[in-house]
Amino acid sequence: MRCGLSKRVLITGASSGIGRATAFELAKEGYSLVLAARRENLLLQTSTECMKLGAPAVVPVPCDITQDVGRERAALALGELPNDLEPCLVNNAGIGEFGPFSDMKGPDIESQIQTNLVGTIALTHRVLPLFANGGRMINVLSVAASVPLSGAAVYGASKAGLRMFGLVLQAELRSQGVVITNLLPGATSTDMWSENSPREDMLPPEALAETIAWLLALPKDRVVEEMSLMPPKGIL
Repeated sequence: MRCGLSKRVLITGASSGIGRATAFELAKEGYSLVLAARRENLLLQTSTECMKLGAPAVVPVPCDITQDVGRERAALALGELPNDLEPCLVNNAGIGEFGPFSDMKGPDIESQIQTNLVGTIALTHRVLPLFANGGRMINVLSVAASVPLSGAAVYGASKAGLRMFGLVLQAELRSQGVVITNLLPGATSTDMWSENSPREDMLPPEALAETIAWLLALPKDRVVEEMSLMPPKGIL
């Protein structure tokens, strides 16, 4: 079923993993897409495949959401798509460094906070004028946003901060028809994990993509503010 013909969607972190799978899923549903990511070659490959899958418009935006210029380019691209299409934002870009907090280096701490929290909040602020008459946002978080996991102090803090940001923003924007969902997945098989990780026990990225497509397609008479999606064996 192609149900996305009335929507335009900005997906961050679209060059691989959950973002790439989501781009493919929404392309098949007929969404117009703005795809943002740092790795230009992979991003262009994703964009080409989305066109083949039937997306009516695909705009690749190579950028870094931790930089003002990158956020500006992504927001402008979404704004240039027809304004009769409902605006949607999938805040998916994120990085993770895991291990004892005492062993972490300053740059590893700062990069997670800047990408997962500060950059994502700043991008949301930049696109917000497009949502004056409603729209949908999905924050792809992690179970680490609500469960204390050893080795994920900074990652969990960044995701927990974004979780509260989403809940407060929903309270502020509900009256103007904006729907915001925090999606908290368990372990998902992406490049964030090492080769020795039990990938077979993790969620496939496609499971997240299908869930995101379902959330974006929900009728306006219901709101899912928060959802956890776990692999069958639970937290790994």
